[in-house]
Amino acid sequence: HGWVVGDSGVVLFTGDGGKSFNVLRIGTYPPLYSVFFQTDEMGWVTGGGGSFFLTRDGGKTWEEQTLPTKANLFKITMSDDIGAIVGDLGTVFQTKDGGKNWSFVKLDLRLPLPWFLDASIVKHNSPGEIVFGGQGLIRKYSEQEQEEKP
Repeated sequence: HGWVVGDSGVVLFTGDGGKSFNVLRIGTYPPLYSVFFQTDEMGWVTGGGGSFFLTRDGGKTWEEQTLPTKANLFKITMSDDIGAIVGDLGTVFQTKDGGKNWSFVKLDLRLPLPWFLDASIVKHNSPGEIVFGGQGLIRKYSEQEQEEKP
């Protein structure tokens, strides 16, 4: 199975390894930049102007979700219950409950604020660390490190 997203809320789905695609539309929305499916049924897409959508039925229907941003959201990724969304203006959101709740990650960034294009969840001895990068910058974030700061 595979998914592709693009301009005007277009979502493409393949169930045959890319031999054919079904065109689904979320609606007339800004461009979509990233798609991630946690299961065959549950997935999210992110896009321009803070666009954020959830499907619980394998992409047949999509529910608009609200995040407190108008920044372009370029990447969504998950690993088990830990997830991250990154985008323009140094925007980073995280979830620790499989995408039910998302919280803004406050970073100590200097102006001009960078855009982040990619993110990964790294698991080792801690519950999860978010590594993200873009515009000549790579950063990492873990709540454990934030708690250790004076």
